[in-house]
Amino acid sequence: MVHLFDGAGNTLWTRQFGTSDWDTPRAVADDGRGHLYITGCTRGAFDGFTNAGSDDAFVSQLLGRGREPLAHSRLLIRLTRQAR
Repeated sequence: MVHLFDGAGNTLWTRQFGTSDWDTPRAVADDGRGHLYITGCTRGAFDGFTNAGSDDAFVSQLLGRGREPLAHSRLLIRLTRQAR
């Protein structure tokens, strides 16, 4: 869940996203134009995507005011573990 607060601590908007499985956000960054980028890992599948197996990395973009882009809002990348 992502919240944006004003200087007085009032919530301007809230956006919740994720899968029905295990999701872990790792970092959030803004681009100075009001867009946020959230990265993390998931064992689930976001709408329109298929889990590639085990843990997949994701990058999700939120436009200003918490809006999602109309298309390609998430990039899923399969994480592989090498045997040692």
